[in-house]
Amino acid sequence: MIPREEYEKLQQETEQLKEQTIPREQYEELQQETELLKEQAIPRGKYEELQQQLRNMSQSESQAFDGWQKEQEKVSKVKRRLDAVIKQMDTVCSLYSDVLTCRAPAKNYALFLLERYLKLKIKAARAGAPIQINNVNDFIDCCKHYGTKVQRLLCEFYLHNLVLDEETDLNLGPFVGDIQLQAFVSFGVNQLKWLRAYNAFQRQEHSLDLWVRAEPRDLVQLWNSHKSLMRTPGVIEILGPMHEDLIRTSLDYFLAIKDSALNAAKFRYQVSSPSIQLREPFKYENFELAVSRIGLYGQRILQAGPSWLGYRFRSPIIWHPAPRYQTLYDMPADQLDQFFDNLVAHHGCRSPHEVPSPAYSLTALHVNYNVFMRP
Repeated sequence: MIPREEYEKLQQETEQLKEQTIPREQYEELQQETELLKEQAIPRGKYEELQQQLRNMSQSESQAFDGWQKEQEKVSKVKRRLDAVIKQMDTVCSLYSDVLTCRAPAKNYALFLLERYLKLKIKAARAGAPIQINNVNDFIDCCKHYGTKVQRLLCEFYLHNLVLDEETDLNLGPFVGDIQLQAFVSFGVNQLKWLRAYNAFQRQEHSLDLWVRAEPRDLVQLWNSHKSLMRTPGVIEILGPMHEDLIRTSLDYFLAIKDSALNAAKFRYQVSSPSIQLREPFKYENFELAVSRIGLYGQRILQAGPSWLGYRFRSPIIWHPAPRYQTLYDMPADQLDQFFDNLVAHHGCRSPHEVPSPAYSLTALHVNYNVFMRP
């Protein structure tokens, strides 16, 4: 027999378990859901196949991203190169404008007009819209795109066969008003442009001085630094042959062009205006004297070898004007030999006791001497 207390305890536990038991309807519902989930379960082989596909997709995405990065790097390189080209083009155009101020505009109007045409094409190319006039439609498009000023200039180019020289069948007048009127206005504008260019050139030609740079301030320091460099192992072996080859090559080249250069220098001096002749220190007589010394000068440099310094700017070494400056750079033969021997002794530099010369205008010295010596 079970004691009553134990029996009651078992009864309570039975009631608790009964309360926790799932109702039959709910149990059957859970059974159905379990069967459905069992049907939806992926077989292991299929699961591994899907996993492999996922890994392949991840690898493809990684490779695609790496390829995209490489393409981006290429684009960046091309962009940097393009920026460098644009900057270079801007620099070239700016230098070209500066060059034009260093030369006189053409007095032949046909040549001046051709220069205007080429300059317009350069500006258009720099702006990223190059001018290409191959047919009437190109001409009309340029007139519309570049405005009235360029339109007048294009009419002048058209009138004088710089553009569409073979086009004789179509009338462009309605698109520009009147070809001859526009070209005539352009001609008047070009006269003003020619005058401005001429005045700018004249200011340059009559005001720019020929300078001689300042000499080294400390000869001893310069010479000591040079000797220290020469003592470096291997320097003499490298600089010696190179120094000799450069000097001999330069001498041979100059001797080959000597006569032509003398004739050109004489012609340049003769066609110059009297005011320019007054300001010209290196006129052809002086050049002729210097040419007679070039061989001796080259021999002295070769004798000195790599120890040559050449920093004597008080007066140009080859030209060597006499003391206090004179119009002709002449001196007696014994003085000439003494001068070149001194160059070898001092390795092309001035003597230690000499005071370094600051930069000075050779043109101003020449003009002042001419004025002082004028009768």
